[in-house]
Amino acid sequence: MKDKPAVIDLATTVPAVFEPEKMGDCPRFVDDVWNDLRVYEIGIRLSLDQMQKQGAAITRGLSWEQTVEDFAAELYLFPPLMALREFRHLFLCCGSGLVHIENVKAVCGASARLKGRLYFSPEQKEIDTPPKSIFKLLKRLRRYPDRVPPMNGRVSVEIPDFVLARPMPNQPRSPRRWHILNQTLEDAPVHRINVAVAIVRADLEKVLNRKWKKPQVNDPDYDLWQTLTRVEFWNPHDRAPDFVTLPARSRPAMPAQSRRDLPVIKGTHDHQEFRLAVPIENFKALYVAEREQIENLRDIKRLFNAYISEKRDDDNDKFRHPKPLSIAVFGPPGAGKSFTVTEIAKSINAYYNKAGISEFNVAQFRKPEDLTSVFRELSKSSTSSPPPIIFFDEFDSALGAEELGWLKYFLAPMQDGKYYDEEQNKLKDLPRSIFVFAGGVHTSFENFDPRSELPSPDLAHAVSEEYRKQIARFELRKGPDFISRLRGYINIPDANAGPGRSKHFLRRAIQLRGLLKGKLGIDDDKGRVKVAEEIIYALLTVDRYRHGVRSMEAILRMCPVNAGWITVPSLPSRAQLNMHVDAEEFFIRLYRGRARMEVRSDAQLECKLADLVKRAKDGGNPIAKNIVDLAEGWKEQIRSGDHYRINELLTELDKILPKILPASPA
Repeated sequence: MKDKPAVIDLATTVPAVFEPEKMGDCPRFVDDVWNDLRVYEIGIRLSLDQMQKQGAAITRGLSWEQTVEDFAAELYLFPPLMALREFRHLFLCCGSGLVHIENVKAVCGASARLKGRLYFSPEQKEIDTPPKSIFKLLKRLRRYPDRVPPMNGRVSVEIPDFVLARPMPNQPRSPRRWHILNQTLEDAPVHRINVAVAIVRADLEKVLNRKWKKPQVNDPDYDLWQTLTRVEFWNPHDRAPDFVTLPARSRPAMPAQSRRDLPVIKGTHDHQEFRLAVPIENFKALYVAEREQIENLRDIKRLFNAYISEKRDDDNDKFRHPKPLSIAVFGPPGAGKSFTVTEIAKSINAYYNKAGISEFNVAQFRKPEDLTSVFRELSKSSTSSPPPIIFFDEFDSALGAEELGWLKYFLAPMQDGKYYDEEQNKLKDLPRSIFVFAGGVHTSFENFDPRSELPSPDLAHAVSEEYRKQIARFELRKGPDFISRLRGYINIPDANAGPGRSKHFLRRAIQLRGLLKGKLGIDDDKGRVKVAEEIIYALLTVDRYRHGVRSMEAILRMCPVNAGWITVPSLPSRAQLNMHVDAEEFFIRLYRGRARMEVRSDAQLECKLADLVKRAKDGGNPIAKNIVDLAEGWKEQIRSGDHYRINELLTELDKILPKILPASPA
């Protein structure tokens, strides 16, 4: 039996064949048969639903990283898993995902060490994983131990060691958080700047979670391949690479004229294969790829979904939650606060495609009666439709000279579903509805609530008097009472990164792609945006947008479209650009992006020439000898550093060679 893999399906029940009271290092099985089976090539198939019913503290539906981290922790804390951990292979089936944990100790007898891999569906499709599929996976692992076996409809990532490591005695799990996006981009043979540019040009699904292999010149994805495989150089005389934000009032250097001796940060050879496995979550037209955003928005969607889909009780014809549901949303100006809430609602119920949300800017109100008129109109809404969404923008603005002066007027509607009607001099009921409070003064929940930064009790003496006064003012303005009535909040991240921090390229790429395709409609019938690549590069790498995403949109709207394209001559004057970015820095970034497009690495050029010579010789073409001689001359030019001329010739050959020479074999 040791020579053949097998699968034991425990997805419907967990065997009570171990002794939980004998905790020690690991509970032991009572039945000797189970103890004997541990040494064989056996895979144990588990179901997340069943494990949760048994009492395992494993989260589902927030993020793949959270589910894997919980499962890894329970391998050391949950008795049934502590016993099953001794088997060679553990498989946890969780909807569209599969977690594979391998016990390396079972192979080589070394100290206990686990390694693992997560298989997941990028589109979050429900995919069953029957024992037969796991059996095939085990056979592939046994036959090709150095390869990553594929699974239909799924991509995979390796689970890092720190996630699977035994927790410290005083911690339930590793304090480090796993980010699949960062891990994938760090391990990829291409630079994340190239990935971001490609996403802007062609969209997320055309770039991520697919197998990349060098296409033929006439392939529709050949231009994307060229974008992805551009080599990133760093001039040591620069203050920092383009992916790092410079200090305020600092600017990058103009690109070097010769890059022959510059170090390469990231690059790839033409024939290397790779896959960018990244979980993506979409809420209608809203796409996110960062773990914190996925978890935050899924949490709010789950909250919305439970409230919107709630039905009246059959016994008393009443709702279990008749009062309004209240959440807050924070972010920089123009970050898309109302757009985010609207798309979450649309992803739950098609009713909101037409109804949308009702927006009111509290900063424009002059007296409390203005707010009363909003509640009066709301009380007239139908109770048969899904609950309306009321968006109170800049709820944290001042009322006259009183900071946060509006908070106290929201308390009764939030808590009791009632408001005071001055005209009729009585309290009136509000229908079931969703209140969304969008910050205008404060850009994050932590910034809104000063208590979020309170030190630990042993450092309470270090709190300044001014900080104590700030908290006292917040309490006086009913801030804690307001927060106690909230059921959740959203922090929309900034497009800018702090000095010395890596820029949020993929975040900017998703935002930029949405603007170009959604609001401006600058794309062709294949979905490729018609914007010069050097402009895309500058928009992605510029250090700061003065007004967040609004500045990004403003720059694009300031560019006249020429023959359907936004090109460098379309850019506004430096004086106009300065309203939204540092214009001088923007143009330097543009020149740096253009220089990257004009230069290929020595390895890429050598590889291209080798392929050219091979095709010429194999094809028996009459001009083969001339091509070989020409290629030898080009190699000398490569060694002399004349990359720009070589690049021009190679670009022309890409167009000509398919017509006169056979394609190289795959």
